[in-house]
Amino acid sequence: MDSDITFYWTGGSGAANKALRIAALDEHPQHYFLRDHPLSPEDLPDITHGMISYATKENTPWEGVPHGTKLGKRYSYQGTTDIDWTVDCGGYQLLSSKSAYDFSIADFVDFIATHDDYIDRVALRDWACEPDLTARDGRSVALHQAWTLEDHIEMVDTLADRGVTAQPMAVIQGHRPGEYQRHIQQLRDYGLIYDDVGIGSVCGRDRVEEIAAIISTVDTATPQRCDLHGFGVKVTALGHPDVRAALASADSGAWDGRLSTDAGKPVHNGPRVRDRWIDYNSPTDPSEGWRNQLLALAGYHQRLTATLDDDADDTAGYTASLPSASGSTDELECVCGNVVDPGAPTDERDLTCRHCERLMVRALDRQQASRAEFTAPRPQPQPEDNPRQANANTSHEQATLANI
Repeated sequence: MDSDITFYWTGGSGAANKALRIAALDEHPQHYFLRDHPLSPEDLPDITHGMISYATKENTPWEGVPHGTKLGKRYSYQGTTDIDWTVDCGGYQLLSSKSAYDFSIADFVDFIATHDDYIDRVALRDWACEPDLTARDGRSVALHQAWTLEDHIEMVDTLADRGVTAQPMAVIQGHRPGEYQRHIQQLRDYGLIYDDVGIGSVCGRDRVEEIAAIISTVDTATPQRCDLHGFGVKVTALGHPDVRAALASADSGAWDGRLSTDAGKPVHNGPRVRDRWIDYNSPTDPSEGWRNQLLALAGYHQRLTATLDDDADDTAGYTASLPSASGSTDELECVCGNVVDPGAPTDERDLTCRHCERLMVRALDRQQASRAEFTAPRPQPQPEDNPRQANANTSHEQATLANI
């Protein structure tokens, strides 16, 4: 890939990590390339950078596949040891199902310290600001920003006490551009704008222009010395010129998510590799094993390469915004790789999975409401003994914000 954006590969399962390990091998035994599938080593990415989500617990840094490790029916060769790892707390993933972290900052730092020799950067713990999360728990973006600031301060001190050498990465949170600007100033006031800065709460957004506006805002508001990282930025957003100009690095687990989606569908195509659709092994009931993960990885790599290649044709299907049948630019990319067009006639809408259906519903809702009306009704909070747990009461929120 000719782009200056460095891509960090992440896997959310043991099989996905196994596929990444195989792609990282210095030598690729032919039997890895799946017998009946037209796959070659050139179809796989060169895994030099990896992202680990601490919330998954099972993911740990690896330096390659040691000689003699069994992969399938045969044995591997020595793997590469030159992988730069970044570790993230996995806040969005965890907070999507829970209202608070189930691990302490001390627990997180213990993990970092244990694997410090392999870790290049560590993203400081943050609180995601997606509207569905804040509305569910009756919180505000400002409160999650305040908690992010508090956790950054505590984690930096704890990392220093443990003698961790991995470089800290600040994480900017917000929902609208002005909120990101406010959070940048808060972190700057406490000396927490490091050379590496991550941008949170963009992975769940559907509109590429909205993602680009957030990233451009952070780029303008941070010092020039900062290298910006986009957490969970989708491929179509990486094709936007403002995103390409602002980001130094990005990550995504969408390649892994495609296979998970296909595994639940009775009829489907596999990933597209070198302009051919490849059926997964056992195509009527695709396994999420490492062989199919390897196919999914190759398909995603091809799309990513076409998007980030400086010489790629901007009209080759990887542009940030595609004209819809209604003449608008509202087409949206699903995690399964399908493009959802809300402007198409009802009988021509291609909805291949439940995530496509969800995108369609949200898009149609937006057509009936102003973009300013983007927040969901907020439920009444239920105070608990610990104000940092699921629902924060109003007095605690006011007290926390007053200290900033």
